[in-house]
Amino acid sequence: MVEHVEPIVDRVATAPPPAARVHGGWVANVVAWSLGEALLFPVVALYVVSLALSLPRELFSDGWLVILGGHEVVHHGLPVHDTLTIWTHGRDWVDQQWLGQLFFYGLYAAGGIKVALLGHVAAAGSAFTLAIVAARWRGGSMRSVCWLSLPAMFLLMWGSWNVRAQSLAFVLFVGVVWLLMRDARTPSRRVLFVFPLLVLWANVHGTAITGAFLVVLAGVAYAVERRREPLWTWLPRAALLCLGPVACLFASPYALSLPGYYHRMLANPGFRDYVLEWRPTAPDFQTAPFYLLAFLAVWLVGREARRLLRVEKLILAATLLMGLQSLRGVVWFAVAALMLVPVALDAALKPNTAAMRFGLLNRALVVTAVAGTVVALGGVIAKPSSWFERSYP
Repeated sequence: MVEHVEPIVDRVATAPPPAARVHGGWVANVVAWSLGEALLFPVVALYVVSLALSLPRELFSDGWLVILGGHEVVHHGLPVHDTLTIWTHGRDWVDQQWLGQLFFYGLYAAGGIKVALLGHVAAAGSAFTLAIVAARWRGGSMRSVCWLSLPAMFLLMWGSWNVRAQSLAFVLFVGVVWLLMRDARTPSRRVLFVFPLLVLWANVHGTAITGAFLVVLAGVAYAVERRREPLWTWLPRAALLCLGPVACLFASPYALSLPGYYHRMLANPGFRDYVLEWRPTAPDFQTAPFYLLAFLAVWLVGREARRLLRVEKLILAATLLMGLQSLRGVVWFAVAALMLVPVALDAALKPNTAAMRFGLLNRALVVTAVAGTVVALGGVIAKPSSWFERSYP
């Protein structure tokens, strides 16, 4: 039996009727939409501006290495053996994230370290913005999205506070989860777009295995929901969703070397001994928002289970386990929770009986957020390259 969810009307920010949206042209429609989402503009602005102003503290060895990797690809082709270090000189080099490195090196070649760092801001900022848009599309009220965006923003800042190829993976993660959310509600061929996203992701960063695993879970959920129907009506689609992601992971110039690469990256206990972000997520002040969000998500899934589809619950469970397993996995749960949990939170909150619309205040929020972001980004862009490199030894 296929699951269904109950829709929740957003009484905090109800969209104007179609007739009102059409009247006045596209400019009026954009203005009306922005006023209806006024509280979300400062949230996005805070995240983007914080990232931009902190760029000098976001340039670590990973940032320089991703640019160096792109330089090697452009000038010497795809690397096969290490020629850059002494200890591992001549050893096999599986440059799985070559495309992500090429992207950042292209930005560096076009405008120096400043442009490369701004590309990081654009990637992480786009992921956060799209996650909020997806949460609203899913039916979460502006109030719930705002509340959940605060811990999610802190965790995403923490996870994206370093320029590296993974910055590009955030956008791909949001795209994959959004397609799975949409397909769970109204199955269509649109879900096939997850495969080109996974192929791209498989050449950008090793976290592509996370996206592939979520698509496999969606295939399993699809099969379980339709197991009582005739086999031929659901088996081909379920098999494609379960097997296709695995094939996408190996759509790479390093296809034959990737099984060993993923095994070494995922099963090597040495990472936890020497790299902090590979260690389990222990409770402390820094991880408090993660545990707060985790407890809230678990409570809401138990209390308002009917608001979430099976695949959405599986995505939350899988990313939560990843977050508990290692610090580097926290960011995936934060983004998934921001996209999925608001609609369940609405059912637990006391509903509003009247629309909370204050025209002047909404206009002030939108104008201040947009103007502040433009001014802050303009100030950062005007800085010399030395300003961006000042914190790096």
